[in-house]
Amino acid sequence: MHIALKTLLTFLGFMWVSTSWAQRPDTLRANPRSFVEALEPYLTSSDNKEVEEQFNVFSELMLGGAFTEVEMARIHRLGNRMLDLRLSSSPYFSNYLYGLVLIRKVPETERLFTEWHDVLDTLLSETEDQPVRIFSSFLQFSNIGFRKEFIHATR
Repeated sequence: MHIALKTLLTFLGFMWVSTSWAQRPDTLRANPRSFVEALEPYLTSSDNKEVEEQFNVFSELMLGGAFTEVEMARIHRLGNRMLDLRLSSSPYFSNYLYGLVLIRKVPETERLFTEWHDVLDTLLSETEDQPVRIFSSFLQFSNIGFRKEFIHATR
């Protein structure tokens, strides 16, 4: 009985891992529609209503042309870097997309967008030496700052 239980648990663990990996896109395309379509199953398959809501608001902005071509290129690069590092849909992608939504509500969005992405790019380029949780903590801190309006573009 003990061996059968171990076998069952191993099988269930394998099925859980394969299911979650199968939903991760291989790459994100620069085209806004393709970008959203690739991320949708990854972010909405968890039945997490908050993540789904954040994704829906983000996709409306993305498909509505809220981001310039330069901004879209940065979003595309960072999203693919996150995929390369195998970052999960939650908290990493959901917090990043939520930050993109919030940053649109801040004055001088273009400058803040650039500065914010400079920091995010740096954090992800140094993940070999630093844990990815620093990236996650920075996203959470940023989102609180954007929401409470204590983070704004420097002049």
